[in-house]
Amino acid sequence: MVDADHSMSLPVVIRRQLLSAAAGQGSGKRQANTDDVVSEWRVWRKAHARTLHMCRRQQRLERRLLETIGFPQVVLHSRTGQGTMTAFSAAEIEAFFDDNSPSCQRAKAALAAHQARWEAAIVKSGYSAALQDEASAAEHEQVLAARLYAQPASSLAGILAKLDILLRQGPFGFTDDEFPCPQLRAVTFDVARLSGRCDFHGMRTLFEG
Repeated sequence: MVDADHSMSLPVVIRRQLLSAAAGQGSGKRQANTDDVVSEWRVWRKAHARTLHMCRRQQRLERRLLETIGFPQVVLHSRTGQGTMTAFSAAEIEAFFDDNSPSCQRAKAALAAHQARWEAAIVKSGYSAALQDEASAAEHEQVLAARLYAQPASSLAGILAKLDILLRQGPFGFTDDEFPCPQLRAVTFDVARLSGRCDFHGMRTLFEG
């Protein structure tokens, strides 16, 4: 685990170090400046930012749809009036009533009407397009990451770039305490320290200013 008194977060340190390396600043600048992995990382970073933007946009539209239209569903009431269930499909409605009664038919019609409103709204609101944009952005990001991983790093900055992507794209992220995140963070800090562009104990970059 990283010491709690570090004044800067690991993502900030990594980003600044890699940008510094890509710009040719700091020690080992010639080696880092010719490392294709660092150049590819800069391209990936823009793609990653676009994916995050598309994801947030899709989530905003989804929340708005849920607040205004609501996800297609219907509340079912038992014949005795003592039990209810929320159904999200015709199969659930049929299983609840266990027949083809008028109540069952009305419930299925209500669900179908709600589904139609939902489908019209996701197109009109731009939600369906936002989903496609997010998927395309994520796919492009993955392609760039795979291409970067396939290239051998020729500098510590290149290794740091690969670790940065690994932590950002992993299932947990930078701050999770589940294995292997703490271990990956420790390795990343080691690389950052050895690169000579970071004050490890205070987490202040030496190339600023």
